[in-house]
Amino acid sequence: MISGKFLKLKPFHTELSESTIRKISKFEPILALKKKQHILRPRLACILQGYYKCDLCPERCRINRIIDSDTCPYHSKGYKIKINNSYCLASSLPNNNSVPSSPKEIASIVNSSPSVKCLIFSGLEPTHNILPALETIKYLSKEVTIVWHTKLYVTKKALNFLKDLVDIYIISYGQINKDYWDIFTNNLSYLVKTQPFSKRVFISGN
Repeated sequence: MISGKFLKLKPFHTELSESTIRKISKFEPILALKKKQHILRPRLACILQGYYKCDLCPERCRINRIIDSDTCPYHSKGYKIKINNSYCLASSLPNNNSVPSSPKEIASIVNSSPSVKCLIFSGLEPTHNILPALETIKYLSKEVTIVWHTKLYVTKKALNFLKDLVDIYIISYGQINKDYWDIFTNNLSYLVKTQPFSKRVFISGN
């Protein structure tokens, strides 16, 4: 079941290796930024509604993430930002007292950095990251390749919110619980079938 281009990545939640960056930097965005932002508008409204009874991960806890997000075990406070050579890495913050960067701040950093060609969203899962990531894309004013670094502990609904907006997926499976393997393989199959270019789905054992 595990197929595709295998990249040797450093452990999940850390900086990507330079060899990985060189490989993914060869890919241009799937769609022009204006087209992505046109697609984005209705999705932002839909996902905001979905947060009132969250079903973006397989737990389907139906927690109201707008007013009661701290009760979600996968909740995070947003992103921390790191600029390195040709990319901007936005890593999700745990639920603590760290001060995150807002979507507007992330976009501003990318927009004002001429060398940045990739914006990489990296976190435990998109369940808490989808909304700020989509909002970040809304504020972009330059063409960059959007990369999603994930373990696919999501529902197909969550994957559909990312379609045509994410240019490259980097999938980590090295620490997946055996009880979650079926969810992972089903989501991987769905991702490859539904995204525009399956060759843009990279697999990592880390």
